[in-house]
Amino acid sequence: MITRKAKLLIIGFLGSLLLMSCGSQNFSTEETSKKLNSIQELIIKSSVEIENRWMTPLRGNQISLIGNPNYIRIKNDSVNIQLPYFGERQIPGNYISNGGGIQYKGLAKKFEMTQQKKEISIYFEGKHENELLKFYLTIYPNAKVITKVSSSVRDNISYEGFLKEYKKEE
Repeated sequence: MITRKAKLLIIGFLGSLLLMSCGSQNFSTEETSKKLNSIQELIIKSSVEIENRWMTPLRGNQISLIGNPNYIRIKNDSVNIQLPYFGERQIPGNYISNGGGIQYKGLAKKFEMTQQKKEISIYFEGKHENELLKFYLTIYPNAKVITKVSSSVRDNISYEGFLKEYKKEE
């Protein structure tokens, strides 16, 4: 029979293996810089798309978006955004006519992109009907993107996905 101490030791060992296997990719400083430079160049010179796999409402658990169409497309100074939304409206008024999701197509107002040592940060704003939307994107060297959306009339929400070059389907 296995003793309590042996069980704890086995659980601890398996737990540490799990944590090590689920760790993020570790790039050297030089590799990180090269990857971030190529991502930034792609954003500046081409069209990119972010497809999210998860959304996390302010007042809820993480929700899988796999199989649900969603995107953030950036080309030059313009964006095209179609994201599902799950949360509460904070200001009474007319319902937004986009089916409840977050939609914006147009200029990325107040667009800022900065590169730090381990990430690229992008900020921009957009207005859809009577709603002011603020987008905060954090892009990592492995092309993972965390997007936080702040709304003037709804709860904040965040998304997690990946960035890739966007090639318009013909």
